Amino acid sequence: MYMAGEGEWSVTDLTDMEHQIFPHEVRLAREMLQVLTDLERVDVDVRVPRASVEYIENTLSEWFEIVGEIEKRRGNMPYLIDRGLYSARQDASIVAWNQGLTLDDIGRWLGEWGGSQMVDYPFIRLSKTTQGEDPLSGYINRLLPVKFVLRILAILTLNSEAYDKENGWQIESELESEIALSHLREVSSKTATYASKWLKSIDDASGSSRGSEVATGFPTDEKSRERFVTQFVGSSRKKELSGAIFDMGFANISSFMGFALDEVRFTPQGWDFAMLPNPLLDGMEGWKTGKRFSDNEISFLLNHFKSNVKSEWNFIIEIMELIGSGMNRPQSLEEAIIESHGWEKAQASVRKNGVLSRMQELELIDRTKEGREVTYHLTESGKELLNSED
Repeated sequence: MYMAGEGEWSVTDLTDMEHQIFPHEVRLAREMLQVLTDLERVDVDVRVPRASVEYIENTLSEWFEIVGEIEKRRGNMPYLIDRGLYSARQDASIVAWNQGLTLDDIGRWLGEWGGSQMVDYPFIRLSKTTQGEDPLSGYINRLLPVKFVLRILAILTLNSEAYDKENGWQIESELESEIALSHLREVSSKTATYASKWLKSIDDASGSSRGSEVATGFPTDEKSRERFVTQFVGSSRKKELSGAIFDMGFANISSFMGFALDEVRFTPQGWDFAMLPNPLLDGMEGWKTGKRFSDNEISFLLNHFKSNVKSEWNFIIEIMELIGSGMNRPQSLEEAIIESHGWEKAQASVRKNGVLSRMQELELIDRTKEGREVTYHLTESGKELLNSED
């Protein structure tokens, strides 16, 4: 009898009628049990060997035991189901791509008082700016995965030992509730990989054009999973943090007497952004309109960049000015960036592609393509923002 992993069953295995024997045995045992139940209602003399009854008892007992073990492996996250136990293709009707990550799900944790119960949460304050001279990495080519990871961090935080639904954050239990960066990376990898398969099917069904796919940035295999957690969650090497949630000033690692504790915590800005409604995560509006972010989210991000991630803000303004002046083709943009920043061609290309993708999500620019020629245009929102900076 085949079992997933090292002798461990998954929910997908228990529903895989094509490759697994045990689901067929369970079905037969259930049908036999139903027949026995029906026979009790009528006066029919049917011989039922004891071995047949034992087959029903043993098979169904094993079934329940396996399901019990699967539930135990979910750990202390009953409201964020471990996607590693499911297949997105087969189990999308059982576990939605955004299960546990919507504001409705999080609201059930927060209770009637909502976010006010987080007043005692040990937020990490931002410094004056979250970065040095460079804008966000060009490999952070989408912002929706950042929102996705922040929702994961939110539900893990609320599901920790230190959070009580009725009394809010319990300071005395804080040390028992650490969310290690490695744990956030692991959960984000599983959850995002599961989501990507569902998002890809939506993109395929809607005929999304290249560059506008919602699934872009979400991982599909081992290599892209590592890339996802490195770029959008983060990593700590030689006591230096990198990754979108850190580079954007939405999370940080706590420290004690100068030593990093490996505990990921929200900044106030990160929590506020995570709690803003999103048209894709929280409803169907985004699927109908194509919007990745609400107007409130876009406004929040732009104001946050302007105040706290100034290198990113300045780069956005620079790109809009170049596009507005007629340098609206990839090559002319790249040449202008190399001249102004002194970057090598490869670095300039990556930085350019990254910021252009982020600006499209923020609805500051559009792109048109004729043959192989791509041209960028400022949207009305982009023009208004640029004019306000003059």
